[in-house]
Amino acid sequence: MVKAIWPDQAPVLLRPAPDDIMSQYTTPNLELMQEAIAHFAITPQRQEKKESLAAWFRAQKAEGKFVSSNLANSMATLIQLPTAQRGGAKRSSFRHLTQDTR
Repeated sequence: MVKAIWPDQAPVLLRPAPDDIMSQYTTPNLELMQEAIAHFAITPQRQEKKESLAAWFRAQKAEGKFVSSNLANSMATLIQLPTAQRGGAKRSSFRHLTQDTR
């Protein structure tokens, strides 16, 4: 409607665009996760072990308090790619393990 009355005037946005909000808002825990990504130089090709990440988080403080073990484990999980979160030995089917090899 503004453009119909004043075609040369751009409308003024009353709220910041969603991208502006997302780039401005953060929390101490999110900042700590970003620090860990930089500290360990984590990339899609280079993923750190969860145990190392969790130990690093437990040694850090957020808002003056050390990070709890539960939170450290959660943050360690969240900064890894989902494919890197699958650790341990690959599963074998029970049938394969119990087959008679005679």
